[in-house]
Amino acid sequence: MSLRDTLKQAKDLQHPPPLPVRARKEPPPLPAKQMPGERIGILRPQELDPLKNLLLFAKSIVEGWFAGKHRSLDFGSNAEFAEHKAYIAGDPVGQVDWKVYARSRKLVVKKYREEKDMTGYVIVDMSRSMAYGVRGRDAKFLRAARIAASLAYLMHRQGDKSALALFNEKVVRSVPAGGTRRHLFDLIGALEDACQSPRGKTGAHDALSDCVPLFKKRGSVIVISDFFTDLDAFFDAIGQFLHRRMKVLLLHVMDPDEYALPPVPLARFQDMETGEFVQVAPDEIRETYQREMDAMITRLRTESQRRGIEYQILRTESPYIEAIEAWLGLRGNRGSAS
Repeated sequence: MSLRDTLKQAKDLQHPPPLPVRARKEPPPLPAKQMPGERIGILRPQELDPLKNLLLFAKSIVEGWFAGKHRSLDFGSNAEFAEHKAYIAGDPVGQVDWKVYARSRKLVVKKYREEKDMTGYVIVDMSRSMAYGVRGRDAKFLRAARIAASLAYLMHRQGDKSALALFNEKVVRSVPAGGTRRHLFDLIGALEDACQSPRGKTGAHDALSDCVPLFKKRGSVIVISDFFTDLDAFFDAIGQFLHRRMKVLLLHVMDPDEYALPPVPLARFQDMETGEFVQVAPDEIRETYQREMDAMITRLRTESQRRGIEYQILRTESPYIEAIEAWLGLRGNRGSAS
């Protein structure tokens, strides 16, 4: 062996070659985090970007302004005053109204009204007419489902219970009242399933009658629909809930094309519930059509006001927050929605 070979071998011993390394397999990407039972598409954060205001609104209302408006769940100094009653032995001395005693020398105690949790019964129209929608705007059934999910979420945050009924000519699915997080996921799941296939004609009056035995506890009824139904029969049916002293809120979902016909020279209209077609020039019927739509809206608003029902138009290009404000107005009894 030559000197050169000897030196090279010694050098190699000082710096041995690196040990072979087994190639590491990269772990597969983790799926998006999803709560058990959660359906992506209704309350998804990115989907709720318009509803991001809803989440911020709900938090600020429940923890801030609304906390001052919401009547206390228990008796106490911050509950809503109801009336005085004569003091009898055993009544808490702390509830004696000493100002009244100073004026009249009579011992009376303050009585406060207790506010129990409220149940919100959400009734959503999933008939074929609710499938109308154009590019860039929600279809009406999707807007209705998102509103219903948002209201249920807000009720959950408020500590209220929510129930759901989906209808076309009759109630096709219902979720009984509940207030747990699991219940919220079940309710949203029912909405998600219903969004796959709106079907049938609108029969709101029959559906409301179906709901009477389902809604056992007194609470608030929220109907989300386009109200293309027999309005005489509808208001007769809603009277069953008013008779039980339940508050009622009507949320009228409407696409801009339904209120004012699209500006095109010729259009082929299809009745989404019967499948019938008619081809007309919108300009020729626009004035008559607008008059009919105004009459329908006026009828809904007038009949609602006469019965003490809250009524709110929700256009599909408008923010979701209008529905939330309408519910909070009903929940806090702060007057009528316009």
